[in-house]
Parts: sequence; C-alpha cells; structure tokens
Amino acid sequence: MKLYIATTLLLLCQLAARAEVQPPNLDSMYNCLDDAIAHADVYFARKELRIAALRSELKAARNVEARYRISHRLYEEYKPFVSDSAIYFLNECVALARKAGRQERVGECLSLLSLCCSSTGLYDESRSFLARVDTAVLNRRGLAAYYHACYNLNNELAYYSSIRPMKKVYQAETARYEKRLLSCVSENDDVALLVRELRLMSEGRRREAMALNTKWLKLVEKGSHRYALVALYRYLEYKAAEDTTHMMYWLAESALADVRNGVMDQGSMWEMANQLMLQGDVDRSYRYISFTSGCANRFGARTQLLRVAAAQLADFAPDVGHCRQLQAGQRVEKPSADAHARGHQRADGGHLVYPLLCEQAAQEARRGAEAPEPQEQAALREQREAVGSQRTVEYAQLATVGEQSCERRIRGAVHAIVLAQHRQDGCLSQAGEPDGEESRL
Repeated sequence: MKLYIATTLLLLCQLAARAEVQPPNLDSMYNCLDDAIAHADVYFARKELRIAALRSELKAARNVEARYRISHRLYEEYKPFVSDSAIYFLNECVALARKAGRQERVGECLSLLSLCCSSTGLYDESRSFLARVDTAVLNRRGLAAYYHACYNLNNELAYYSSIRPMKKVYQAETARYEKRLLSCVSENDDVALLVRELRLMSEGRRREAMALNTKWLKLVEKGSHRYALVALYRYLEYKAAEDTTHMMYWLAESALADVRNGVMDQGSMWEMANQLMLQGDVDRSYRYISFTSGCANRFGARTQLLRVAAAQLADFAPDVGHCRQLQAGQRVEKPSADAHARGHQRADGGHLVYPLLCEQAAQEARRGAEAPEPQEQAALREQREAVGSQRTVEYAQLATVGEQSCERRIRGAVHAIVLAQHRQDGCLSQAGEPDGEESRL
C-alpha cells in the first residue's frame, strides 16, 4: 500500500513538472485570450455592478467610520479600473480620517495617493503627497504604505531620469527604501515577494528567483488579479532565460486574468502586443493594441505625455515605416544600432510598436474626441487647478494618450532588472514642499 502511494505521488510530481515544462499550446492560449476580449464587456459590467453596489452603500451610510470603510473599498475597486476615481475616493478617505481625528489613517491614505500618482506618471504630485505625511503617527501598516510609495517614486525616477548623477541618487534611494519596506511587511506579502524576486533577478540568481515566484504562485488564486501579477513576473523569469514558449504562455496567462477581472490597466496585454509584433503576428498584435488603447483611455492615466508623444512620433518616424513594411510582409533591413538603442530604452524591441501608438494618439488628438467627466474626475480636476498644477490639461486631450501609461508601466517592470544592477546604498532627503493643496483634500 505504501509503495502504491509513493508511486502515485511520484507520478503526480512528474506530471506537474511536465505540465510546467510543456505548457498548453500557445495557439490555444491566444484563442482563449481572443474569446475573453470578445466578451470583455461582460467582465467590465460585473466590475461596474460591484462598484454600483458600493456606491449605494456609501450613499446610505450615515457615520464617518462606515463612509471611510466603504470609500476605501471603492478605492480598491477603482485602482486597476479608473485611476482618477481611485484618487478621488482616496481623497475622500483623507477627509473622513481627518474628521474622525485618525491621523494614522490620514498618513496612510496620503501615502497611497502618492503611490497612485507615481504609478501613473504624476511624480510632482506624488512627491507633494509624501511631503505631507507625518511618519511619527504611522502604524506598521501606514509605514509599509509610506515606504512603498517612496520606493515606487524613486524607482520610476531612476528609470526615466536622463541625468546620470540624479539617476544614481534615485537608484540609491530606491535601495534604501526597499530595505525599509521589507522590514515592515511579512515575507509572504505580495509587495515583499515582488521586490525580493526583482532583486534576485537583478543579481543573476535566476534559480532562486524562479523558486520564489513558484512559492508566490502557490499563495494566490488562479485567475485572480493577484495571479495576473505573479504570472507577469514569471514571464519576466522566462524572458531572462530566453525561453520564448514559456514566456509567451505566462504572459498570456497574465493578460487573460486581467481581462477576466475587468482590469483596465492592461500592462500585460500591451507587452503581449509588443512581443507578437516582434514575432511577426501583426494582425493579432494590432487587435491587442486596439483593445489595450481603449482600456487605457478609460483607465485614465493622466500624465504630461501629450507633448512627449508628439516628440517621439517625430523621433521614430523611420520605425513607423519599418513596422508597416513588416505588416505588408516585405523584407526589411535590420534596424541601425542607433535605432536599436533608442528602442531598447523604451521596451525590448518596443521601437516597432510604440511609434504606431504615438501616431494613433496624434490622430485621436486631431479628431478632438471628448467624453463626459464623472463627478469625481471633475472634483479632482478642480483640486489640481486650485493649487496651480501646470500638468493639468483638458481631459479630452489627456484621454488621447492614456494608452501610453500601460506601456510605460510594463517597460518599467521589464527594465527594473537592469536598473537594480546599478543600485547602491545612499540617502536622499525628501523634496517638495506642501503647496496648499492639503486644505483642499
């Protein structure tokens, strides 16, 4: 009997290992993804029903504690769905926490606001929110949120800074806040696992990084929004190992989970379109770009990228022609070393895809399409205008470049490995003084 059980367990382990070595056919995964996109409105409707139910609860709530709790849940629902609405409800949480005299909640929510802003390219706003946090009143959870916001802001700045001395400063700050963040969260927290995996990958310890990702994968529910993030980092593991089949399988798993969870911040889908373009599957890549663009416009990452798009469109004009040649099945010359270098700065081969989206953004800008503003978007815009924010422009213009936020985020994830190789310990005092916006929150 014992021999039978041992043999059965051995066979199960072998089957599990074989399932990892030989994933399902990629065409089957792509078909599942295509079907999910075709029914995306159903998944989005489910998300909107949950949000509508919470809004009804909020309207009926009478005490401050209940309103805070429901507003925070609305922030969580909106965070991967509509960024402006997530920021709006966090602002509501700040106001409610102040009203209740809960200063530790005020600091935590300001930290989460900073994190939301840095994740969508609003770096000045992110720094301003951090400057208002009184770390002395934060509990362990609040400190974790604060250090996470500091880590993310400096990591973003380290990637995008073109000034080498400042890049090194931001890298040092990223490393410093990474240590503080890890000291405030449990070892099985998603943030801790993510940061540790990136560190192992940057140090070339791929076997340990994969083992950590496998551990993380066991802690999340298959198909959940958390699963999508783990699958994305598993894709990065296989990408580093140059295992094309496995990397595309896990990227498809991540994108599929995002679609089925009604996520609008479609970073995995963007990277899927990028990789398919590089592999010559132009038609499917265009379909995914179109879907991602629509999601990103609705997600609403509001940044100053309108003028950046125009500049990069001119910079990448030759690459647009290169991509059109590829679509037409024509033989194309290998891009120059300079073109490769420019493309690698944005994404791994992204110079083939990104100019098309810049061109699309320019076309949409010329059409001048406008969409109605939800109440919370209008309120948030008024707050920014009240403090003289120079980065706020008309929402109709901003909507045309929302798709670039997802591409920026996946570029940051892919290149975090490169960035981390140059990190070193250091210290940087927080910059940015309160600009009077606090009274408006």
